[in-house]
Amino acid sequence: KVNSKNFERGLDLLSDNIIYSSFLEKEIKKEKGVILEEIDMHEDIPFDKVAFTIDSALFSGTPLSKEISGTKTTVKSVSRKKLLNYKKQYYCKDNMVVAIAGEYQICGENKTLKMIEDYFHDLPEEMTKTDGYIEKRNNILLFPKTIEQVNLILAWKGPAEGDKDKYFAK
Repeated sequence: KVNSKNFERGLDLLSDNIIYSSFLEKEIKKEKGVILEEIDMHEDIPFDKVAFTIDSALFSGTPLSKEISGTKTTVKSVSRKKLLNYKKQYYCKDNMVVAIAGEYQICGENKTLKMIEDYFHDLPEEMTKTDGYIEKRNNILLFPKTIEQVNLILAWKGPAEGDKDKYFAK
């Protein structure tokens, strides 16, 4: 988020962050500690736990079934090398969306598009790895915790985005 007068500078900083991140060992270690604390915090919030559990079941076999923070095991195993490999595999133009809202028109739409192309030109065009999709689900998932409340979510598959039955009609 930047003042519209600083749009190009913001775009420059964002692209620099994404394309040329250094991934310093000291910073990785510090961030891993923060993430591990956040995982512990969310384990103690029953609604967070049940919301993740339902997502895990609904989207089993896809990246959407995973906690955004990862597990304690995966966070502890993160290394500079793994981060650089991940970036190499997935950070590409075909796998990225640039969304802009606000007074970017100060530059004009064509100039804005040109700036985006210029600032992100060093990203590769395509991913070096793709993930498969395996649809499988556990229909009932239970996580006991000794507290006074119970958190429950029900969910089911609905029509696809482009389906004519997407919206209910009488």
